[in-house]
Amino acid sequence: MNKIKRIFVIESVFDDTNLHKAGAIMEQQILPLCQDKGIIFERLLFLSLQDCLEGLKHIKESSSQEGATAIHIICHGADDNFLNGLVYKLSPRYVEVAKSIGLQTDCMCHCWEALRSDLTEVDTITKNNLFLSMCVCHGANIFDKCDTSFAKYVIASKNVLYLDDIKQTFVDVYKELISSSDIDPIKHIIEASNQKNNGRSQLALYEGINKIL
Repeated sequence: MNKIKRIFVIESVFDDTNLHKAGAIMEQQILPLCQDKGIIFERLLFLSLQDCLEGLKHIKESSSQEGATAIHIICHGADDNFLNGLVYKLSPRYVEVAKSIGLQTDCMCHCWEALRSDLTEVDTITKNNLFLSMCVCHGANIFDKCDTSFAKYVIASKNVLYLDDIKQTFVDVYKELISSSDIDPIKHIIEASNQKNNGRSQLALYEGINKIL
């Protein structure tokens, strides 16, 4: 993979202070390193699915064939028959609309298939130099029914993630990513995190659509 030139942190602004803490830690520890290296760092806060789509459009327009792009997603994820993907809060107006048609929910979902399509565009622009990390419960479900690559490397989990277990892990991953394009040290960081968490918050590493850790 080419050297990282751009890092985008996509953070869902849910009623959850832990999500904000995870994004803040990334910004506090990674932004200064990016500034030293001349790497673009942007933290994008999303209130809704529409915000997410606009943010992904911005990422596409900001990416290029020069260097790699990294996207770190901090968001709730769902894995059931009704919601299966990234989960966002509905605005109060749309909660009322949902109730009026019989839907008892205050959330909406960006399904994995649609997210893959957006990410594939970024990966194509960067010539297969997209690094994706997902601080998202069930994020590895993005690979379900998937037979084509949408990123060079992906870090994700099939299970529930506890932020206190893995928020520093992702910081360490990005510190390594900034200093080197070598994937082996990142493997070691993930292995150490999984061992430390002893069955909880287990992360996997994929190259293309193939699980390599």
